[in-house]
This record gives sequence, structure tokens and C-alpha cells, in this order.
Amino acid sequence: MLIKRFKTLILLSYLLALSWIGTHKVEAATLPEDEVTVLNQIARTMGAINWNFDGNVCQENDTATVEIGFVPERNVTCHCENDTCHVTHL
Repeated sequence: MLIKRFKTLILLSYLLALSWIGTHKVEAATLPEDEVTVLNQIARTMGAINWNFDGNVCQENDTATVEIGFVPERNVTCHCENDTCHVTHL
């Protein structure tokens, strides 16, 4: 009798875990809007008018170059934790 209850408890725990995994929405970490605004202001100040940062800048693995008399390299390093990122190097 005790073993049957234990098996039932294990089964219910397993089903509960599966239902949580199935409904848990995983989203990519994004940059806060105020940091996006500052990055775009820095780019304009540098004269890199073709740079356009958004909240997903930390997800980009490529490097964009823009020719405007010189070749600036757009390289943003972020630290992401949970669902939020912060720029650590530019």
C-alpha cells in the first residue's frame, strides 16, 4: 500500500514537472530601453549614423562596420543574467 502511494506521488511529481516545462516560456535576454537610447546617442556623437541599436544588441554575434571617413567597428560586450542584459564594454 505504501509503495503504491509512493509510485503515485512520483508519477504526479513527474507530470507536474513536465507540465511546468511545457508552459514555461523562455525568452532571450534583452537590453533595457534606457541603455539602448544611450548606445544610439553615443553612436550619433561618434558620427556613426548608420548604427542602430535595439534591445537585442547583446544577442548579435556579428560585427558591423560603417564607412564614414574612417571605419568604426561596432562591438558591444554585454553581461546577461536572467532576462536582462547590461553593456559592459563598447
